[in-house]
Amino acid sequence: MPEKYYLNSTKLLIQKDILLKTSIFLIGFLLILVQNWINPILILYPIVSFSFSLFFQIIESNKKITEIEDSIISYNPFGGEGGNSNILTIFSYLQMLLIFTAGLDSLFHPQLVDNFFLFFLIPLVFLYGFEFFLLLIKVLNKAIIEIDLKNFKNQIKKNSKNKTNKDVISFIEIKRFKKYSMYNLILFIIILIFTLGMSFLAFFSQILALPFYLPGTGIEGSQPVNISYGLYLSVIMPPIYTIWFLYQIYKNIIDFSHDSAEKIINNITDDSKKAVILNFLNFNKNN
Repeated sequence: MPEKYYLNSTKLLIQKDILLKTSIFLIGFLLILVQNWINPILILYPIVSFSFSLFFQIIESNKKITEIEDSIISYNPFGGEGGNSNILTIFSYLQMLLIFTAGLDSLFHPQLVDNFFLFFLIPLVFLYGFEFFLLLIKVLNKAIIEIDLKNFKNQIKKNSKNKTNKDVISFIEIKRFKKYSMYNLILFIIILIFTLGMSFLAFFSQILALPFYLPGTGIEGSQPVNISYGLYLSVIMPPIYTIWFLYQIYKNIIDFSHDSAEKIINNITDDSKKAVILNFLNFNKNN
């Protein structure tokens, strides 16, 4: 009965969390849509961000529902999916706020927005790229599979070297961590500089540009602004390399030595080994 109540409560809390995030996003998205944006390129930024947020939230939800109570295995191949989802959700809200503000300003001050549109575009591009950079840094730092023996501290053998009741069986090695972090930083900087540089040149008609119609374009004779084709690259590239990095990190984390787990189990008295092995069996079934 307590276990059933635990599962029902967990499902209810998770459903509320997903519904709350999605409801806020949809309200903001509808407010943007009613402004009548003709070109959807800017709207893709928060859509992609929130899609990643939902991905991590679904993983977190599945973990909470399927894990057994008082599980000894802390399984975080993506570094804490709930935290990742929260970060991406906040960034998607900020992006929608910028887009909504730009649309609103173009309706009330169409001539001014023609001249100052870059002041909306620059923070939007930066926030979008920075969220993926920050996400990967967080995953690299927090990705881990850990065994917590706090519930078995009285059954740990006296000759065990474990003083914290916790044993890490898989994590990102320092060499791989530094390599991925460097690649992540370089990609973030290159895409940001390229996108903003192309946007500046396009805005001032120095290169071939795409006319971009704001909600207020045409009011008081206002003209569409020029945007770079590079914006499409800035939307596509961060998710692509982020997915590749996440796959590599996941593959590295789950490929751990079973000998390490066996050594940990051997540090526990025979009376408690059965409970620990059941945790491992449940872990393997769900993952």
